[in-house]
This record gives sequence, structure tokens and C-alpha cells, in this order.
Amino acid sequence: MGRHRILVVDDCSRIRGIVSDVLRAKNFDVAAADAAQAAWDMLSDYQPDLVLTDVNMPGRNGMWLARMIKRHHADMPVFIMTGNGGADTLMEAFKVGMDGYVQKPIDWDSLIVNIRATIDGSDASSGAMRLCAPTRRDRRHALGRVHGGIGLS
Repeated sequence: MGRHRILVVDDCSRIRGIVSDVLRAKNFDVAAADAAQAAWDMLSDYQPDLVLTDVNMPGRNGMWLARMIKRHHADMPVFIMTGNGGADTLMEAFKVGMDGYVQKPIDWDSLIVNIRATIDGSDASSGAMRLCAPTRRDRRHALGRVHGGIGLS
């Protein structure tokens, strides 16, 4: 079997690049899109094993993309990323049928473990959405290191 394919979707080129680089370093095959519509357009050609999308983007957002994927490719896992999502965003993600909820700043170890477990089908029968949230230390470190960057999308 080849490397797992991940489609990363984020309108911020810096975040999209960092996420893509980290996933490549962990031996994933990565394609990236800067908008939900662009990701939707490339989905059938790229055929990812998992889509990792930001929520807040201009035009059609990550929730629109997630709904479209779940409607037309129900078995394709989707993780959403957000830096400013609260309970409403989490509830919407749950209703849409997200497989994972990633809070920025990203806890990389948790993200990688949860992506692999989702793709490999670990705990698939539980039906639970995987939460990848940073620890308090991760938040302080990221916000101090990247003022106005990855932690604030």
C-alpha cells in the first residue's frame, strides 16, 4: 500500500504550507488547496484518504466543503481546523458528521495519531469525533512564538 493521501485546505498560505510540510515529514502524500471550492474541484482527481480543512475562509467555507464531501463521499474522513471555534462550531461539526476537530494552535502529535487512527479504521465502530486540541502550554508557546499567525485563523 502507498502513502496515505491528505488534502489540506486553508486560505492562509503560511498555515497551509506549515500543515502540509509537517504531514509530508510524517510520510503522508499531501495536496493543498486555498479555498473550499478549489478543494471540491480537485477531490475526484486526487482522491484523498482524508481531508483536513480550515473552517473560516472567504467564499464557501470549510463547513460547506465538509457537507459536500459527506453528501457525495460519505466514507471520506474530514477533519476541520479552527482557531476561533467555540461550542457552536463544535456542534455544527458534529451535526455535519466530521471525523475530527482540530483546534489551532495545532497539537501535532495528537493530529498525526488521530489522522492515522482514522484512516486505518481504529475505533471506527465508536462513531466518535476525534478532538485534537492544544494543551495550555502549547497555546502559550504558539501565541508567544507566532504573534498573529498560526494560532489565530
